[in-house]
Amino acid sequence: MYKALGRFPGGEGYTDISFRKTELWDTMPIPGGASRVSGTALSSSAVLFGDDEIGPIVLLLALAPGIKPPDAPSHTHAADNWRMSVLGNLPMGPDSYDAGHSRFQEGWKPYASDNYANGPEGGWTALMFADRRGTRVRHVKQHEGPVITPMDRLLAEWLGVGGDLVAEEPEGGVPGPSQMATTLDEYRRGARINVSFDDTDRWIHDGGASVMAGALGDREHGPIVLQTRVAPGAAMLGDGAFDCDVFRLMSRGSCTIGGHPYRAGDMRVQAAGVPFGAAIAGDDGADEVVIFADRRAVGPAATTDATWSALLGRVIDDLAGRLAASSIG
Repeated sequence: MYKALGRFPGGEGYTDISFRKTELWDTMPIPGGASRVSGTALSSSAVLFGDDEIGPIVLLLALAPGIKPPDAPSHTHAADNWRMSVLGNLPMGPDSYDAGHSRFQEGWKPYASDNYANGPEGGWTALMFADRRGTRVRHVKQHEGPVITPMDRLLAEWLGVGGDLVAEEPEGGVPGPSQMATTLDEYRRGARINVSFDDTDRWIHDGGASVMAGALGDREHGPIVLQTRVAPGAAMLGDGAFDCDVFRLMSRGSCTIGGHPYRAGDMRVQAAGVPFGAAIAGDDGADEVVIFADRRAVGPAATTDATWSALLGRVIDDLAGRLAASSIG
């Protein structure tokens, strides 16, 4: 069963979260002087879903308007990861991500620097680690002292996870090598793939919907990130149940899911086996991110909508082919 850190509303088998209601979030306590940004300027929450040991984790970070922390130095994470700016600009080394832009990043591959999404109206960041065992920051420039810092232990306690946040040996309790594949791999830039809802020409298209997807983490049952753009009034992924927990994030536009309204910055976490009900894009269309905790539960039979059944079939076939090709030899 998934776990969301906060005091959130919802219904049977699902929970609603919003960047506009951070007063409901269970912000991680930060000791004085231990963070790049004060606890009053940064709100945080997290969603843990899927397998209790190696399932994915989504961190939610909301910065107050006008606050820009110093960049974090070059580092990596042991887990494949995905991140998106939902509001504001998110800097990562030479790249920069405006709202609706995201990055798929291979685990174990460093990047020059990073920061939280920020801007005059504030900043909203969603960051997923495909395997919760690999969330620790691993600096490229090694520092003297213990492998595990007090902040690592605080994060592990707040999240309720182990893995490399608590393993004293450098390679203890971590995922294996990166096994990331996306439907846009031919446009990969080194260890990363940049994706934008403003550029969907190369996505998979069918019946008024455009999708791209990435498989991250464990090759057998790691998560799948599905980014979808749906025309106004069109059917979105719904009217079915998946045999895994599902995290949904509205990036732009609006929709209803099971009759409940959602707009940009709103999220819904759905328990495995619980039907969504119909999902319909609003008059302004809908850009949505859907993260499935376990790829084995994603397939054409999981939804009753013919268009989405076909789209999921194409996505799974595409990713399976790329993963198979990457394992040859």
